[in-house]
Amino acid sequence: MSDYLKEAYRLGPRQYDGSCPVGSALNLLGDRWTLSLLKELQFGGRRFSDLKGSLPGLSARALSLRLGQLEERGLVTQTRLSSPASVNVYQLTDRGMRTRALIVELVRWAVVTGAFDPSVSSSGSSLAVSLLALFQPGEHQRQHARIRFVSPELKFVLHISEGTATISTDDQEPSDAEIIGPVAALASYVFGDFGPVPKFGQKWFNCTGDRQLIENLPLWFARFNRSPRSD
Repeated sequence: MSDYLKEAYRLGPRQYDGSCPVGSALNLLGDRWTLSLLKELQFGGRRFSDLKGSLPGLSARALSLRLGQLEERGLVTQTRLSSPASVNVYQLTDRGMRTRALIVELVRWAVVTGAFDPSVSSSGSSLAVSLLALFQPGEHQRQHARIRFVSPELKFVLHISEGTATISTDDQEPSDAEIIGPVAALASYVFGDFGPVPKFGQKWFNCTGDRQLIENLPLWFARFNRSPRSD
């Protein structure tokens, strides 16, 4: 048996009893790496190399197998971008997009139970999902805000409106503030344990716009911070 077939056999789908609602869902989503891949595709199409870079523990062979399975299940589709890009990207179908609420709840559960520390998010999609999962509106905080996050791998706008948080990746409207830096720095700032002021203006972490809004941003997620912040 070839190495590829061995890998396919090892990672192949496990079928549960179709009369069980949980088992039926797991027949679509229960394979190793499947939910992680769907999480990475929540905010737009990604190239094969982008997905491989965001999930370093996943081999190229296993990634190819998983993407093929997700296409067969109607959760992912492959599209060829027009010139000058001329590359294939994978993106979620409408059916695949319906997994967002499930993934957000899984992230929230993982943080609450101590299984995941959001301050160590390693990809733009992980950061964005964590923001959605862990947002906690405060009585005395701003009710409306638009904050743009800019990292090398993903740019998105966090919308705060009347106690809810949403994220968009195609919003070209002006934002109240913008935070710029690598994902690790952005995640550590929002969910971590260092004070905001000393880090402003660094080459690896910068911001523009409403500084007070940026300084107060971690308060929306304070319940999940690892330790108290210092000024």
